[in-house]
Amino acid sequence: NINIVDITVNNITILDLSGKVLIIIENTNTGTKTIDVSALTSGMYIIRFETDETIINERFIISK
Repeated sequence: NINIVDITVNNITILDLSGKVLIIIENTNTGTKTIDVSALTSGMYIIRFETDETIINERFIISK
């Protein structure tokens, strides 16, 4: 799981490295969010946080 705390985010998207959208969570601008990534296989992914001012992309690795 990925835990998100203290960030005001409108949308969260998980993509594979080719840019294919795997998970999208819209209207996430309140509270703490937990994203279940257990269905994803081992590998590198991109998580995109969209705020009113910017888009933040971060890579993360799932290792099973």
